[in-house]
Amino acid sequence: MAKILKLTLLIGLLLPTPICSHATTYFIDNVAGLDSNKGTRTATPWATLAHVSAQTFAPGDSILFKKGGIWHEQLNVPSSGIAGHPITIGAYGASGSAPIIDGANVVVGPWSHYKGNIYVASIGAVTPPNSLYVDGVWQELSRYPSSSYLLTTKASSNKTTVIDSGLGALLGAKSIIGSTIVTRSSPWSASAHPITAFDSGTGTVTTGSNIAYPMPLGYGFFFRNALWMLQAPGEWYYDGTGKLYVWTRAGDSPARHSVEISNRSYGINIGDKSFIHVSGIKVTYPETASVYTSHGAGIVVNNVSMYGGVSGVDFSCNGCTVEKSSVEGASRYGIVMHGSNNTITNNKLDHIGDVAKAPDVFEPTGILVDGSLNIIRGNNATNNGYTGIRADGAYNQVLNNIVNYSCLKLDDGAGIYTYSSSSTNTDVGIVISGNTVSNSNGNVNGTAKTHSEADGIYLDGKPHDVTVQHNLVFNVDHGIFIHDGYNNIVTGNRFLSCRVSGIWIKEDSYTNAGYVHNNLVVFNVFETLSRSIGSAYYVNYIELTANFGAYNNNIYYHPNVPAVVTQKTLIGFRNYNLSAWQAASGQDLQSNDVIGNCPKSTPFSMKRD
Repeated sequence: MAKILKLTLLIGLLLPTPICSHATTYFIDNVAGLDSNKGTRTATPWATLAHVSAQTFAPGDSILFKKGGIWHEQLNVPSSGIAGHPITIGAYGASGSAPIIDGANVVVGPWSHYKGNIYVASIGAVTPPNSLYVDGVWQELSRYPSSSYLLTTKASSNKTTVIDSGLGALLGAKSIIGSTIVTRSSPWSASAHPITAFDSGTGTVTTGSNIAYPMPLGYGFFFRNALWMLQAPGEWYYDGTGKLYVWTRAGDSPARHSVEISNRSYGINIGDKSFIHVSGIKVTYPETASVYTSHGAGIVVNNVSMYGGVSGVDFSCNGCTVEKSSVEGASRYGIVMHGSNNTITNNKLDHIGDVAKAPDVFEPTGILVDGSLNIIRGNNATNNGYTGIRADGAYNQVLNNIVNYSCLKLDDGAGIYTYSSSSTNTDVGIVISGNTVSNSNGNVNGTAKTHSEADGIYLDGKPHDVTVQHNLVFNVDHGIFIHDGYNNIVTGNRFLSCRVSGIWIKEDSYTNAGYVHNNLVVFNVFETLSRSIGSAYYVNYIELTANFGAYNNNIYYHPNVPAVVTQKTLIGFRNYNLSAWQAASGQDLQSNDVIGNCPKSTPFSMKRD
């Protein structure tokens, strides 16, 4: 009997112990909690995020915040879970709103009148904030001019100067040294830079960092972040020594409002941890991102509401998921994920890169993935400052999304966009299917352009083996634009109410002759509203013809122009009606055309919120 008992004990020691057999749930209540409590019962919760961030948790543990609570702190996740046993960050309570992690601090005042409609409060010397919110609404940092651009009078030969010969006379004694210049150096880019020098004689501004591109002639800029620039309602300025100046939208004292300044980089900083599940939380007003990871795996963000910051979700991650969540009012990205095998599904993005009067960041995007085998499905991206959805890399899938109103602040973009680096040529095998893209507007303010280029779907930078199928696109400049691409398939789509063309394919001068080839365009509906360009627009800057692939079984609607196809080559423009195009190219032999509008079987209002 003793031998049997010893054997039983030995077997018990050798068997694997369930890792999460003693998983613990911890409770946090900012009102009734104490960090000296054990935190393992609702009656004895912890109180602060600082205390939570200093603990060590085991796989399978849960960290729950009381509904209705608010924490003006940053949560730094201290431990990782494991596959099958994540650490869960969530909410508890039978009722109440989602717990809030707030990246900003409340300004309590007192407020005193400075001059005009401007009030000032002493908040102490803090790291200069990048955002201020009054009653939950983002406010503009002081700027000059308050709502428009100044324009360069001479092109710059480098990335650190901006030249406006009349600037010295315009500014007079007003100083811009130490403030910021925001530049629009291309139709698709904007960027902010510190000012280190100014030559009033030549009107040359020198920046302390590189502008995205050398400033061309006739492109826009404005100044920001000086007290004398505080000239309009809804603006503010912090002087770096502790004084905060605010002009509310109503022009009254900020003491009558809730005023918050962003103070922490992140709401939830996962860092390098993995297998973390975040659910049922609201994150507001971070400096940088609501939820962030530097690198990780197996992270899930579910039903999380995010507002403000540079980004909502900013992940370098593999095998991660963001689902059923919302991001509003982020200045650059709604959701950005670098890595592979990630899934972004059923999220709502609103006003990404669209909160300021003019953008100050490079290519703001609702959803951006950069990697391979990622899935973007069932999302709704509305009111996009630039692009709604961008998928860079190999074998990514963009499926059944709704993108409405894009390129509201920048130009030369699209509702859905891919880019392949010319050096790496990585955009391969992408599938763009079942999406609805509408109202790509374009914004050429602050540029020398006279017309917009805001497309529905844009394959840029030598993309190949991309499939674009069963999408509905309307009220855009070009329904689809293929830029220096080959082996792409465009089939079963409807590109309607296109202001310029239904499809645009271009071969640029920096490629080799014949680089753009073997694109298959079949069973599509194209409609142009242009009075000069056909439903299909083929451009070749290095050859006499634009033979980019095979076209057939398409329907072309062109109510305002006789042409079905417009071809631009080294010998100039040429318009073709369908029979002439068929005879000249041997293409579209089973295609049809209608000199009229396409009947709309679905409503196309989709008005901007």
